[in-house]
Amino acid sequence: MRLKDWEKRPGPIHSAQGVVGRAFMALSRVKDAIIFPIIPPSIPELGTVSGFYFQLQDKGGVGHAKLIEARDQLLSMTRTNAQVANVRVQGMEDAAQMKIDLDEDKAGALGMSLADINTALQTCLGSLYVNNFVNGNRVQQVIVQLEAAHRMLPEDIGKIYARNKHGDMIPLSTKNAILIIEFAKGAQAAGKGLIEATLEAVHLRLRPILMTSLAFVFGVLPLAISHGAGSASQHAIGTGVAGGMITATVLAIFMVPVFFVVVRRMFKPKVPHRFRTAATADGSPAPH
Repeated sequence: MRLKDWEKRPGPIHSAQGVVGRAFMALSRVKDAIIFPIIPPSIPELGTVSGFYFQLQDKGGVGHAKLIEARDQLLSMTRTNAQVANVRVQGMEDAAQMKIDLDEDKAGALGMSLADINTALQTCLGSLYVNNFVNGNRVQQVIVQLEAAHRMLPEDIGKIYARNKHGDMIPLSTKNAILIIEFAKGAQAAGKGLIEATLEAVHLRLRPILMTSLAFVFGVLPLAISHGAGSASQHAIGTGVAGGMITATVLAIFMVPVFFVVVRRMFKPKVPHRFRTAATADGSPAPH
């Protein structure tokens, strides 16, 4: 930071040492970082002090809490020692963390890759550098992230959306079919019968399918009913897309469950090994 000329900075409070002192007091209120303003030497690379690294180790195995307590005690002792100054800790302070387990099967069914999900989480919860832009005589960076109020709680993760491999946020009919099958397979694996599991999956997926399909159809409806110049090409796009979505929705709701039941009965799923072992231990014949 370049200071103003001497004549514009009268008094000790505006000297370099005074500015550093006021900056240190102001920056100490920042909770997410430890900031040390320093005065650079008059000649670069030729200062009056130098630094060193010191590592505090827990060789006795007393634990993390005792190690942090010893670190704080050491820092307190350095503040009363005139031979060292500006002693600080390398690294970040302990903070709460949350582990996120991604369901790769569901992500693949939705057309999402793990890289896309990681990028969305990094961008929204952390930050992502986009590019630079010239603002007057300064070059500034474009950083994308959510507002702090929308990334404070674990529940905020459920409000994050990411684009799939098709580049949009609207589920396609193929995804609807896959989701119906996945829900039915999950219910059947939980012990429900084939018909009961299929009906439950259809009941759970009916409203999301209708909502997304109707939203898509109404979105292209202006193309299908347009008039004037260029309306012919707009009709071709609008009617084709809307008709395809309606057909795919009807097939997903009525035909996919039927096909699932038929195929499931023709090719019965294999019984997990743990169930076969349990049946044999009870004395009943193990299923083949």
